[in-house]
Amino acid sequence: MTRAYPVLIETHGKQSYVFATGRRRDAVGASYLVHAVTDTARDALGPTGRIADGAPAELLVATSGTVLAFLVDRDRAVALVRAVTRATLTDAPGLGVTGVVGDAVEWDSGGAPAAVAAVFRRMGVVRHSRPVPAARFPMTPLSEPCPSSGLPVAGLVRIGEDLEPRSAPSIAKRRAVDAAVRRLAALSGLDHATMWRATEMLAGDGDEAPERVAVIHADGNGLGGLVARLGDRITPGPGEGPDTAYARGYREFSDALVRSAEGALRAAIAELAAAGRVPVVLPLIVGGDDLTFVADAADAPALAALVLRRFVELAAAEPALAGPVAGTSGVGDPRLGMGAGMVITGPHFPFDAAYALAEELLTDVAKTAKTVLLDDRGRPVPCVSLAYHVQSDTVATGNAQRVAALCVDGRSLTGGPYVDLVPAGAPERDLAVDSETWLHHRDLDELFAVARRLGAVRDGRRELPSAQVHEIRSRLRPDPAAADQYLRRLVAVDPQRWGFLDEGADPAAATLFTDRAGEPPTSRFLDALTLAPFTGSAQDVTTA
Repeated sequence: MTRAYPVLIETHGKQSYVFATGRRRDAVGASYLVHAVTDTARDALGPTGRIADGAPAELLVATSGTVLAFLVDRDRAVALVRAVTRATLTDAPGLGVTGVVGDAVEWDSGGAPAAVAAVFRRMGVVRHSRPVPAARFPMTPLSEPCPSSGLPVAGLVRIGEDLEPRSAPSIAKRRAVDAAVRRLAALSGLDHATMWRATEMLAGDGDEAPERVAVIHADGNGLGGLVARLGDRITPGPGEGPDTAYARGYREFSDALVRSAEGALRAAIAELAAAGRVPVVLPLIVGGDDLTFVADAADAPALAALVLRRFVELAAAEPALAGPVAGTSGVGDPRLGMGAGMVITGPHFPFDAAYALAEELLTDVAKTAKTVLLDDRGRPVPCVSLAYHVQSDTVATGNAQRVAALCVDGRSLTGGPYVDLVPAGAPERDLAVDSETWLHHRDLDELFAVARRLGAVRDGRRELPSAQVHEIRSRLRPDPAAADQYLRRLVAVDPQRWGFLDEGADPAAATLFTDRAGEPPTSRFLDALTLAPFTGSAQDVTTA
């Protein structure tokens, strides 16, 4: 019987590698260097196929700097790790890449799932026992810090007509920009010139630079647990042994996940373009269910919502992905949920701070939806969820400080996350009563509708008088009750104009707040108001 060794290669710290610079062009180049790790591994791996058919190697995953394979020759497995890590040190200095070779299994004895789980556990131990990549660049009293990365200068780079000192990672990122733009154009479905223009605009230096930019970080819900149980959801085909079936199912699952993520991005961009606006966007990380992109803030809310929804729909239409998801759900529901954190900032706001807050919003706010939305039998109901922040301060704050600053007199002036239950062919499911209550006034389409009405302009003038809107806002933070009183006066005089802001059940007692059992009253007024300047391209695109 053939023996096979699992090999896992992971790129770690890739978000920090991409975002640890204030130079957007460097971030674009960094995104390509992360992707190039996968190409390097494929080249070093050589011919692949089915081990059961005599192939020397079988590939399970190869995406976004992560490679998982089985090789029948241990020396070749070690050589693969050596080749990839050595090439990364040379071509992408500062990027962390770790490779691990696991213990051999007798192929088709049924041991592949356990071997994969073991190699992932070993990766965690090995990775955390190694020095961080920054330790490769020690500063000395004679070192000059790179203006882009803060690491010691290793050379000069021509930028325009000037020579600028840069560190080794910054030089490598800068050199990779041309290749990165070609890749991003192909990935997004945009032409090369359009992607170059987006790179120049989002660099923040030219006349076309947007006034505000957004960093969006999205991630699928429940993928870790699903992958861990994947072996139980794969049925061997005719003539397949258990490990051959597992490798095939894992590979098809991974490929379907990549197609869903990339397809969702292309579909969202195409829909916005068809609606009359080609979005200005840089998809820096697109791997599996992990998406991170930077966009003009004018495009960001609609783009984020569309990407989330199209991902759910495309993933549910992929049999290799939907089958295991439906089997795990307990009710045959093929949907895989997804959440996103979005931060809108000025063009020169620290890139890494914006990403860190977007990641925190995703983890601490957006992902709470998957634990709250349950059906009437207590089973999770997949959804898409968005949490966001429009940064108006000069210093970034964490989500905890943001939430604390928006709590006044026991009321919360923010109501997220905002959620959509994408049908995508799912079976009929009734929400639990508590989930229905929690979802009230947290609908994503409703939020966009409120934001558009707050920002609506007709014949060059705002439809809602700015003075009254500002008065509501100015009263909210010191005294929410006073804001409610003012809203009641407005609604009493003109209910057609102001009634849409009432979140209560009694028009005679209009209120900006929604009462829910188990949590403080929440208001979406400020959430919608801060989003209003950026919902122009969202008109009817996000409702389908």
